[in-house]
Amino acid sequence: MELVSALPDPLITCETVITESAYLLRDRRGASRAILENVERGVFLLPFRLTGNASAISDLMRRYANVPMDFADACLVHMAKQHRTP
Repeated sequence: MELVSALPDPLITCETVITESAYLLRDRRGASRAILENVERGVFLLPFRLTGNASAISDLMRRYANVPMDFADACLVHMAKQHRTP
């Protein structure tokens, strides 16, 4: 948490990544609750909406299928392009 608190700006992500994070950390007691608390506190901003972006996400998943790129990855790549951020 100290590392996240030290960042100058909130982290931009999407609900897909929040969901995947909670799933991957499901065996860590309190992890999902901590993720949601961070969303509530504004540590993570969730500006992404799938509506209007679904075809771009689908295109990215198709283009990078050999990587493979999953749904959450494609959302992040698309968001990075939209917000001009790595």
